[in-house]
Amino acid sequence: EQIFTEEAPAGTYTVRVSHKATLHNNAPQSFSLLLTGIERAKTSVEIDSAYAEPAIGSTMVTWETLVENRPGHFIIERSHAESTSAISGALSRQFAKVVELPGRGNTAAGTTYAYSDAVYLTGQYVYRILFVGADTGTRTLLRELEVAVPAPMSFAIQTIFPNPAIDETQVVVDLPEELALTYAAFDLLGRMVVTPTKAALGAGRHFIPFDTATWAPGIYFIRISAGQQHLVRKLVVM
Repeated sequence: EQIFTEEAPAGTYTVRVSHKATLHNNAPQSFSLLLTGIERAKTSVEIDSAYAEPAIGSTMVTWETLVENRPGHFIIERSHAESTSAISGALSRQFAKVVELPGRGNTAAGTTYAYSDAVYLTGQYVYRILFVGADTGTRTLLRELEVAVPAPMSFAIQTIFPNPAIDETQVVVDLPEELALTYAAFDLLGRMVVTPTKAALGAGRHFIPFDTATWAPGIYFIRISAGQQHLVRKLVVM
């Protein structure tokens, strides 16, 4: 008896054989099972290489396919290795979807894909690259990448954007370690327009928002303090 499965996708299969006839004297009987064509099992996507390049504030995830045999899309998932379970409180690896990217479909040509993920907190991260077939919806894990997002070298204000501002702006601050920040805003006469606000933030890059919708047009100064360190930057409000 022969069974032929057309274009079976790559994966693990279980073959079950049942005897249809009467066993002779209920004694064990030998039989042969021959599987052919396994080497031609159709892989939806074959990856040649994949890597993640961390930087302060972002991680670039890049992968290159050798062949794509089915239409579908890629999913990038991210897990912070230091995240904890909300139930047990133990360290766990919980993945969240970052982005979906369409594949090229049926093509034998290699394709390079890349995505820059905005990651601001320092620490260990794990990325997963998955492929989801459009015909079956089956998720296939292609690669798992672990990266360490570095901490900034020093306490610094990277930029204020937008500047000039109209309704709102944000101050981009780098922290080399967990620090308790205090931030405030003053006009040219030294009058406080934003009362000092405290926030405990971890190592990494942070975005501190300021609502300037009610501020009169003019020049202001943003002050960010961490312990005995004080940083001041000028902000123009239109």
